[in-house]
Amino acid sequence: GNFTQIRRELLTSLNEYAFGITLEHACIDSVVAFGIFLTELGVSSDEDAMVERTADSLCGALSRTVLRLTQAAAEFGPEESLLNLMVTDGERIVACRYGTAGEETTETELGATLYLSVGSRW
Repeated sequence: GNFTQIRRELLTSLNEYAFGITLEHACIDSVVAFGIFLTELGVSSDEDAMVERTADSLCGALSRTVLRLTQAAAEFGPEESLLNLMVTDGERIVACRYGTAGEETTETELGATLYLSVGSRW
């Protein structure tokens, strides 16, 4: 919620590398979130992006990304916000579904939890 109001604040918090990637992709909400993730992960160059990281470091960066997004949105008032985020490095996958309810939204209206399906054939 409130993305158009918080975009500028979020963009100023990105490191130079993440800011450049975000600009290249029109600063849409998902790319700004990815820029925050890159900043939280400490990625500052193409070479740095290729460094292997642990699942714990990916998870920590994704958690901090959600925290930054929700804190920024909270400054502009209570509004429903649904975040479905997933990152992978080709070896590991870290995913999150996070929702906040607006003043008139009940917890059951936020939607289902994140479902996991594992397999090699679909």
